[in-house]
Amino acid sequence: MEELLLKLLENGEPISLKGIGSFSLIHNSADINRKKALLPPTVELLFAYQSDASTSFNVMQAAAENNISAEEVEQFVANINKQIEQNGTYELHNMGVLSMSAEGNLTFTPNTNGVLYASNIGLQPIPLRKKRTGWIVCLLLLFLLIGCAVGLYFYKPDVYTPVRNQIATWVQKIKAPKKEEPAHTPAPEPKQQQPEEPAVDTTLVAATDEEIVPSEEPAVVEPEEPQAELSANIYAPENKVRYYIIGSSTNSQEEAEKIVRSFRKQGHRAYIVANIGEAPYRISYNDYATKEEANNQREALIAEGMSKSIWVLRFK
Repeated sequence: MEELLLKLLENGEPISLKGIGSFSLIHNSADINRKKALLPPTVELLFAYQSDASTSFNVMQAAAENNISAEEVEQFVANINKQIEQNGTYELHNMGVLSMSAEGNLTFTPNTNGVLYASNIGLQPIPLRKKRTGWIVCLLLLFLLIGCAVGLYFYKPDVYTPVRNQIATWVQKIKAPKKEEPAHTPAPEPKQQQPEEPAVDTTLVAATDEEIVPSEEPAVVEPEEPQAELSANIYAPENKVRYYIIGSSTNSQEEAEKIVRSFRKQGHRAYIVANIGEAPYRISYNDYATKEEANNQREALIAEGMSKSIWVLRFK
């Protein structure tokens, strides 16, 4: 049964198990990080705990195709829940380990050595070297100038004659001794008698000093208007139960917001279906009040050519 679940995930189909939650496999292509290093492709197995989850239709259908009855599937899921209650953990072969937290929630630790992570084969980030061609261009220009100068010297020597004469004139001026001029002592200037200053009427000066200078009024500083805050609501409302058709998932909040804007430009009522600031961020196409409406719309989208990997998630 575990091999069947593994096969569904490798085919890109998300699955859910009753009372446990949902699993989905995300393929991350090669990328360049902030340090300008090329990161190899990776695979991530995501898990979302849902106590009221039910076993997904694709699991039951795949079990039927492999001659596994619905009772055997239910017994398999019940055995997982029973071992978790008794031992606190359960290991899914080549997938990871389910364990019960202190708060009573199921957590999942992916198995990095399993077949789901075949791309993790020891590849390390490859640093990208910047092409420094500036010094090569400068060196080529320098060689070009030297070649032109040598060519003019041999084929057109008359061009250099004015230059040689000017250089010789500068050299003679530098080598010629400077003549010392005799020191010139200026004759002393006769002292001139300064005219006596007229008497100043102190009463007039006092009156002038007491003139009232009008004070400048302080400039009125008008308060700056507060900048408008962005009010775009891109997270799914948490006050009511809705069924969302999930079309994408990522661990980056910034990337999730870009996908939401892209879906909305296509005419969908897209939301980020997650708690604010908590990964993974699942992006929905549309949401509906009932699960039946959501499944019908999912089938309609697949019929229009959308990927079969889209799935329905109940969120509150």
